[in-house]
Amino acid sequence: MKPPATQLPPELLLDIFSHLQNAGEEQEADQASLKSATLVCRAFAEPAQAILWQSGATLEGAGDIAKFIKSASRRRVGPKEITVKDGRDAIDETLLIRLWEHIRGVERLTIISGETRVSAETFSYSALAGS
Repeated sequence: MKPPATQLPPELLLDIFSHLQNAGEEQEADQASLKSATLVCRAFAEPAQAILWQSGATLEGAGDIAKFIKSASRRRVGPKEITVKDGRDAIDETLLIRLWEHIRGVERLTIISGETRVSAETFSYSALAGS
């Protein structure tokens, strides 16, 4: 028999987890609670991830992008918005293409770079063009 918590409808879990997000001053602790909820059971993973990703994702540098790509297979949902910023390490076109191949449902991708390392040809790449 399944534990009672796993039998709750996803909409109810989403509502419960949204209270963690809106708790105010203890936002970091609440983010940690939401991250922990994604690991409790499969029924909790998607609603908790949806709340976590509502504010979008900011990836600073090649290291953050690599971690995001590596964890893609474990995510059931992802951010609607991603901002990519130059960090301590340079971001090259190949890494951006790999990032694009591992994201689903993104409505807005913003790339902020102090120096131009990304050419217009990157955005004509078939994965980026949606072909």
